[in-house]
Amino acid sequence: MFECFEIENGRFVGFSYQPSNGKYLRIEGGKDPLKIDDVRDIKAMSMSELIQATDKIDYIRNGNPYFLIHSDEKMKNCDFVNCRAQVMFNAQGNLKCNNPFDVYHHAGEGKYWAVTSFQNTTYVLFKNDNTEWKWVFMSVNGERNALAKNKEQRGYSLMGIGHFNQNTWDIEVM
Repeated sequence: MFECFEIENGRFVGFSYQPSNGKYLRIEGGKDPLKIDDVRDIKAMSMSELIQATDKIDYIRNGNPYFLIHSDEKMKNCDFVNCRAQVMFNAQGNLKCNNPFDVYHHAGEGKYWAVTSFQNTTYVLFKNDNTEWKWVFMSVNGERNALAKNKEQRGYSLMGIGHFNQNTWDIEVM
């Protein structure tokens, strides 16, 4: 999965959503039709290293339109991930929201969802088969407790409180 930034003339630049085998990939391509036409290895082990080693910081600072895509291993077939994701890390490579999250699980569907409030904004993290079981970040409208209650009514159960660990790309539930 890649996080992508629209640049110009229907083009995008993307970066591996998480490192794999000690490296990230930087891709370029077109949006219509969605196609990857350039792939480069980037030796970076952390988000801050990736930001320092690439032009990703420019896209974060400029607020370029952001989206996620799936791709096969050969980068021949790709498609958009159906969600309204937002950039998870700031320009320094730190998680935008480091408050603890209330973490929920839907046992019947295997999905995970987490919610927190930080600086008068409600944030969620979620992962499911659509996101290739990777946590996706976004700010949402609504009050934290009301959103949690809605999830509970839809079959989610509170697992506990957790923090997102950017080294493991997972939430550690306490």
